[in-house]
Amino acid sequence: MEPQNKNIKLVSNKKTRVILPNILTLVGVCIGLTSITFAFDGKFELSILAVIVAAIIDGLHGRIASLIKGTSHVGKALDSLTAVIRFAVAPPFLLYFCALS
Repeated sequence: MEPQNKNIKLVSNKKTRVILPNILTLVGVCIGLTSITFAFDGKFELSILAVIVAAIIDGLHGRIASLIKGTSHVGKALDSLTAVIRFAVAPPFLLYFCALS
């Protein structure tokens, strides 16, 4: 009998391990920008929902990156940049457009 391999890798390809968390990060950025668009159009409920979904994705991508060991220097910089867009730009735009209506 062959010994069983107990070191099972969830994602074996290095490129896939690095790209997967970055794709989730970019999806969160798109949702944050969509939140700004919803606020501009006066759809405040959808804008709030988009910010909440972006926050959930932000939490998921960090856990997935650490789970599959897919962290990189570019991913860390991208995460910092996108966190600014999602949480420092979108909510003030939402409040601004809500106050103007």
